[in-house]
Amino acid sequence: PLQWHYPQMQLPEAWDIQTGSNDVVVAVIDTGVADHPDNRVNVDFDLGADLISSRLFSLDGDGVDLDAHDPGDRETALSSSFHGTHVAGTIGADTNNGQGGSGVAWDVTVMPVRALGRGGAGSTFDINQGIRWAAGLENDTGTVPGRAADIMNLSLGGPGYSVAQEALINEVYEMGILFIASAGNEDNDILQYPASYDRAISVSATTITDRLAPYSSFGAMVDIAAPGGDTGKDLNGDGYGDGILSNNFLGLEPTTPDYEFFNGTSMAAPHVAGVAALMKAEYPDMTPAEFEAALEAGLLTVDLMEDGPTVRNDSFGYGRLDALKALQWAREMAGGGEPPAALSV
Repeated sequence: PLQWHYPQMQLPEAWDIQTGSNDVVVAVIDTGVADHPDNRVNVDFDLGADLISSRLFSLDGDGVDLDAHDPGDRETALSSSFHGTHVAGTIGADTNNGQGGSGVAWDVTVMPVRALGRGGAGSTFDINQGIRWAAGLENDTGTVPGRAADIMNLSLGGPGYSVAQEALINEVYEMGILFIASAGNEDNDILQYPASYDRAISVSATTITDRLAPYSSFGAMVDIAAPGGDTGKDLNGDGYGDGILSNNFLGLEPTTPDYEFFNGTSMAAPHVAGVAALMKAEYPDMTPAEFEAALEAGLLTVDLMEDGPTVRNDSFGYGRLDALKALQWAREMAGGGEPPAALSV
C-alpha cells in the first residue's frame, strides 16, 4: 500500500496480463546490488560483474572482477546509498513472498553490473565497460556473461558528451537491446548523458500528483516520464514522504536490510525498464525500434499536458508511463498486430 506509484500507472491491472519472465534479462548498471532478502530470487549474481577499474574507488579491495555485490559507496560518513539495490528492487523485487514491497516485473532476471563506486560516482570508461559486459561484448574482465541483457537500466548520468559512448549505445541498439537512462536531477534543460543520446530512452520524473518533480531535468531529449516521487511532501497522508519505496540497507555496509523512500529520475527509469521487461515477456520479439514507435504513437503513456497523445513536450516526453496500455499493446503485437509507423516530431 505504500507503493502509490504502481496504481498510478495502472500496474496492478497490467499484472493481470503479464507478471514477467526469467527469460528476460535487465542489466542494472549502477553501484552493484547487495544481497537483500527481497532481491534474492530475481537477481542473478552469476551474470554480474564489477567493472570499476580503480581499487581505491571500488571500495571492495580490488579492481575489475566478476563480483557485482555492492559493498556500500560510503556516500556519507554514516551511510551508503545502496543505490543499485534500490533500483533493482523497483525493477524486480521478489513479490508475493510475504515481505517488503513488489517489483514491477515479478519474475525478471536482474543482471547486476558495478560501474559506480565511492560516493556513487563513476568514470565514463568504467560505465562503458559495464555496458559492454551487459551486451556480451569484449570487456576488461576477459570474459562475457552467460547471456546478454535484453534491457539496460542506467540510473546515472552527467553533462559530459562522449563520442565513444554514443557509438557504443548505437551498437547496443543495433543488437536489439533497449537502453533506458535517467534524465537527471538538475531542474534544468542542460543535456545529461547517457540519457540524451538519440538511441537512449530518457526518463524524467513525476510526483504523486502527476506533475514534473521539482528536481527533474527536462528538455528536448526527454522521451517519457515515470514516477520518481518527492520525499519532501506527504500529500497522501500515509506518514511517509511521497518517494519511491524499494529495497535498501541501513548503515555503511550491507548488514541490516531495510526499505527506504528515495526520489529522483534514478527511481523513475527503473519503472520504465520494469514495464519494458513485462512487455518483452509478453512479446519476446519486441525490438527497441518497435518500443520507440509505440511510445511516439502514444500507446505506452498517458498525456499529462492535454496536447495530444502523440505530441511530445520537454517535461514528459510522450507522456507518463501507463503499464496497462503498454501491456495491452504488447499483447496485441504478440497476437500478430502491426507495429505503428515511427513518427517524425
